[in-house]
Amino acid sequence: MGIVVLNMEIVMNYKNCENCEKEIPIDTVYCPFCGMKQPPITTGNSETNLRGAYNETSKPGLIPSTKLFFNDIFTVNKCMGRADFWWSCLGVNILFALIELILISLNGFTMALKLIFDLMWLLTIPSYIRRLHDVGKSGWNYLWFLTGIGAFYVIYLLIKPTNWASTQWPRIKEI
Repeated sequence: MGIVVLNMEIVMNYKNCENCEKEIPIDTVYCPFCGMKQPPITTGNSETNLRGAYNETSKPGLIPSTKLFFNDIFTVNKCMGRADFWWSCLGVNILFALIELILISLNGFTMALKLIFDLMWLLTIPSYIRRLHDVGKSGWNYLWFLTGIGAFYVIYLLIKPTNWASTQWPRIKEI
C-alpha cells in the first residue's frame, strides 16, 4: 500500500458516486464508472455532502485505525478523519485496558499503573490535534480541556464532519 497526498484544492463541481464512491461531476445523472443513477443534489451550506467523509484508511475499523494511530503517534501536521479517530480511540483504550488488567493481576495498584494512565493521555494528544485539523481548527484548541467546561467544546469539535474548506493541513489517503 502506498500513500498519496490528496489534492489540497477545493473542488466545488464534483461529488462522490453513491455506489462506487468515485469522484464524478456534480450534475451527472448516471455515474460514468458504474452506471448507477445519482440522486439530485440537495442545496445546503455544507460541503461535506459533496465530498463525503475523509478518512486516511480506506475502510476505517478497529484494527486499521488503531494501526494508523500507532504509525502516526508523534505526527501532528496533518488531518485525521472522524471514523479513523473514534475507531483508534476505541482500539487504544482496549489495548491500555488490557495492559492495566495485566499489571493489576501481577502487582495490584502500583505506580506503574499510574504511569500507564499518564502515558495513555500523552500518546493520544497528537491524534486529537490531527482530528482538530480535519475540522479546520488549530491543535491549540485541545487546551480547552484544561478548563473543565471547555472539554464540551473540544468534544463538539471532535464529532464535527470534515471541513473541506480548510486546506492548511494535508489530507493523506491510503490507496
